[in-house]
Amino acid sequence: MNSEPTFGDFAEDLKTDDIAKLVSDFEKSMPADNRLKILVLRNFTIEPIVTYLKYFCYKSQIPCSVTLGNYDNILQDIILPEGPLSRVKPDIIIVCFRLDQFSERITRACIGMQPGEITAITQEITDFIRNVLSEIRKKTAGGVLINNFEIPPYTPLGILDWQNRNSEPNLIRELNRQLIDITSGFPGVYIVDIENLKSIVGYQNFIDNRNWYLARLPYSHKALRLIAEEYAKFIRSLKGKTKKCLVLDCDNTLWGGIVGEDTINKIQIGSTYPGCIYAEFQQSILNMYRRGILLAICSKNNENDVLEVFENHPEMILKKEHFVAKKINWNDKVSNIREIAKDLNIGIDSLVLVDDNPFEINYVRQMLPEVEVIPFTTPDGYHYRDILSHSGLFDTVAFSEEDRTRSEIYRGDQCRQVLKSECRSLEDFFRD
Repeated sequence: MNSEPTFGDFAEDLKTDDIAKLVSDFEKSMPADNRLKILVLRNFTIEPIVTYLKYFCYKSQIPCSVTLGNYDNILQDIILPEGPLSRVKPDIIIVCFRLDQFSERITRACIGMQPGEITAITQEITDFIRNVLSEIRKKTAGGVLINNFEIPPYTPLGILDWQNRNSEPNLIRELNRQLIDITSGFPGVYIVDIENLKSIVGYQNFIDNRNWYLARLPYSHKALRLIAEEYAKFIRSLKGKTKKCLVLDCDNTLWGGIVGEDTINKIQIGSTYPGCIYAEFQQSILNMYRRGILLAICSKNNENDVLEVFENHPEMILKKEHFVAKKINWNDKVSNIREIAKDLNIGIDSLVLVDDNPFEINYVRQMLPEVEVIPFTTPDGYHYRDILSHSGLFDTVAFSEEDRTRSEIYRGDQCRQVLKSECRSLEDFFRD
């Protein structure tokens, strides 16, 4: 693995041309074989997404090739022996299906339709989706990603839309609910929440009406990049690239201020500003803990000062028992991070560091490029929760009871290791 080319660092604000060059340069050094094969089936124009999708896959060290199916020819691409599904034999199939292209009546003219017509059209849509997934599963067990449907903002009933069960927005919401039921009947099929992605940046930034009318390309470049990143999150999870452990700094990360200088009573954490920023961030981390993500502390502090905060500060949401590893000392963070990975018996590439110190961030990036680093270097913490959530580094396509209790399992194993080192004989160890 170390002999393979790596994609290297990237900047979040790269322009499209810069991304295309990065992708092109990387592909020149990438072996032609052993690439993940991705097939995109679509009923609209989506060609520009290919570069973005490769970009995010390469960033996760997933070499890939991307093939686009024929325009508005989804079922034939699946069924025909010479079609792209049979020809490519993909590992991942992405189904991009847009209601506007399937039936403009459902997104433009519901107000003029009778209830029976609406029922017939929605049944036709759900039957088509079910048929597509069924035919895919006849030919491959590869992972399938299927878009849900975004709700258009321009609707005939205006402010009455929410009040009418058969309005266009409510019909699309119902179709999205039915999509959940449909996909649950097929193993390895996952819904990509396009409607939620649209809400992140807003309709005006997500939809490009000009290109839709001219070329049936509905999405802006900002939207295509966001959608590609979401696809890559699923692909990363399906390829076992999900991170396992979140390593956290303390001062100006878990709370505002420096505990060694401000004391426990003056650090910022609580229900009022600015402490509420850190309280919400801690709550999001606690939710990650409940998902089975391991938590660790790596902080340059006096250990007693930090532990006092966890034990005695009344507004702390996270407690010391939520952490499976704690490196609170004045050693360099690279050494501490290595020890965390060793203590937990996981790969160094399974760790994600969150830190506010530019020196520490750059030092870890230079010395441990396998560790993903999320910098919290903004002058305020308004976006801390969003940055961590939207990274998708810990996203998985499954969640089990074992995931829920993972931290307890690790702590139990650590206790056994301590006992083993302290006991004089194997009999003493078993008895303890």
